[in-house]
Amino acid sequence: KLGEVKFEGNTVFPGNDLRASLPLKEGALLSDGAIDFGLQRIRALYGTKGYVYAAVSRRFERKEGQPVADVVVEIDEDQAYSVRRIDFVGNNLTQDEVLRREMNVTEGELIDKNALTRSMDKLRQLGYWQPTGEADLQPVTGTSQVDVKVHGDEQSRNEIQVGGGYSELDGGFFLASYSTRNFLGRGDSLNLFAQV
Repeated sequence: KLGEVKFEGNTVFPGNDLRASLPLKEGALLSDGAIDFGLQRIRALYGTKGYVYAAVSRRFERKEGQPVADVVVEIDEDQAYSVRRIDFVGNNLTQDEVLRREMNVTEGELIDKNALTRSMDKLRQLGYWQPTGEADLQPVTGTSQVDVKVHGDEQSRNEIQVGGGYSELDGGFFLASYSTRNFLGRGDSLNLFAQV
């Protein structure tokens, strides 16, 4: 069973805030899955403050003669990182500014991993430029900054329709339409329709 939960190496967050991330109460049966879930939540918590490389691990300390073990959460916080540059790769048609306006992280500010995840979701919802995988974080040597690189592929959202026919009342007719959701790479929709 779980005894105490102790934290070592934490300076950014007090132990009470970190303890709230672990779903087990003292005296409950120990569960590796629950402990690992709590550690992921602690890593995510550090990620919101720019500590994207914080290492969080745990060890057990058994109590002699009792079926009880304390959990010691060891944290190596590293340092907080800010965003130096955001680059997009694979946007041959879509302009950078169209993709940048979907980003919840900004150059020059502390990186927030949760905001970066939300940004990737927003980019996927555009429909005309699809990120491939997650954003790459590349530390800048000798600084506390990272470059964010987002790889993606253009998605064809152009549609052309051509039709025609003949009617005894009206005679022959011809119609054509063109629509796009990313006109000139600016993220604008354009619909043209002609009938003769």
